Amino acid sequence: MGVRCVPTVILFKAAHRYIFWCLEVGLLDVSVEQAENYLRSMRVVVLDFYAEWCIPCKAVEEVLDQVSKAFRSSTDVAFLRIDVDRDKRAVERFEVYGLPTVIVFQKGLEVRRFTGVPRNFAIELARLIKSLS
Repeated sequence: MGVRCVPTVILFKAAHRYIFWCLEVGLLDVSVEQAENYLRSMRVVVLDFYAEWCIPCKAVEEVLDQVSKAFRSSTDVAFLRIDVDRDKRAVERFEVYGLPTVIVFQKGLEVRRFTGVPRNFAIELARLIKSLS
């Protein structure tokens, strides 16, 4: 099954044990297994699905980097990303049908999904994260 290029982000809320690592690096590249661990342990998780060849994914990456910096002091939020070309299981596991895709999770449950780069994406994402954390 192929994936077309349209932006998406995932947000997860989980435990505090991984937050300091996330604070240092902003967006953290992870595998499906690592994402699952974050989903179980963090209060809020934002998960970005991307591919190197996807032009809109680069715009989403810049927005996520800025938003992650705004929440750097929060120990409740993790910003993660998965390259769907490197970890093809992510497409099926998280039902990603377009890139970029960003999914926001709270306590391991999906609360919002963004596909592509919606208007006011940064503002909407920041408000959502603030309301969940």
